[in-house]
Amino acid sequence: VSIAEPLEGQAEELYIAYSPYTLYTEPASDSNGELPLGNLIADSYRYASALYAPYEQADIAIVSSSILHDPLFKGVQTEESIELVMPYGRTEESGAGYRLIGFHLTLSELFLIAESDLLAESTGEGTRFYFSGLSYSSEDNRLPYNKVADIGLAKELMSDKYEPAEDGLYYVVTDKKTAEDILAIGERVHGLWSISFKTMTGAAFSDDAAYYIGDEAASATGVSALKSYITSFPIYTQGLPGVPKYYSEVRDRKLRESGSSYSGILRNLNPIGKLMVGAAIFALVILTVLLYLAIKKIALKRRPKIIYVNNIKYR
Repeated sequence: VSIAEPLEGQAEELYIAYSPYTLYTEPASDSNGELPLGNLIADSYRYASALYAPYEQADIAIVSSSILHDPLFKGVQTEESIELVMPYGRTEESGAGYRLIGFHLTLSELFLIAESDLLAESTGEGTRFYFSGLSYSSEDNRLPYNKVADIGLAKELMSDKYEPAEDGLYYVVTDKKTAEDILAIGERVHGLWSISFKTMTGAAFSDDAAYYIGDEAASATGVSALKSYITSFPIYTQGLPGVPKYYSEVRDRKLRESGSSYSGILRNLNPIGKLMVGAAIFALVILTVLLYLAIKKIALKRRPKIIYVNNIKYR
């Protein structure tokens, strides 16, 4: 019997929602690392970000695979079954789940997070990330550590319409554990890139507590966000809101392409890509200079000696 099924003696007033599907904690092999449960939780973060004044709905939400524990089983949902999906981070003040935080990131930093997620999916090592409001596409023929070619943004929840991202600052909501995983990305690439959380003006946060959403009395957590979101759905059965079919399958938030041409290899390079291209150009310049000097030296050796005798030139 799964935790989501009605248990004998369990009071019906404890039921808060119904899921017609089981949403698992590991991506399917053909999903490019996308996870319907991750999509649901990430969307719930964006939904919850607008519930706490003076905040507005975040542009993007990010969820780390490290916070997931149990699947969201098919059947009746209780507060306990939802807490078991991501039970970590419980505190006496805020209850179950890590607290939600909000900050701003640049487009370049979003590319780095997507690249780290793709690397984790490709190697089977490291932390995967799941997104709301953001999709990315990768191409196999691009430079190493620069496989992510494009990022798209969607304003609406449960939307499959993404517009190309532009340079700027984006308001991101996530939980405290995912934030730690994001900041740790630099360690995976030996400090060649770094990510910093910023205010809407682009300044660095002076106090970690400044980016928490809500306060100690009414704090937002990942668990409370999922509860709020899942109970906002239309009634499905027995007077209970139901998880929509939208979350029963992947939504192309992570696309992988073989790359039909090499024209886009240098498009949207991240710092590592720029470093690699710069090093290649520098090496090419050095090789060109060395080749020029070598050719010049050979030409001088082959040049015949000229001797003048009584102003007559002899070779």
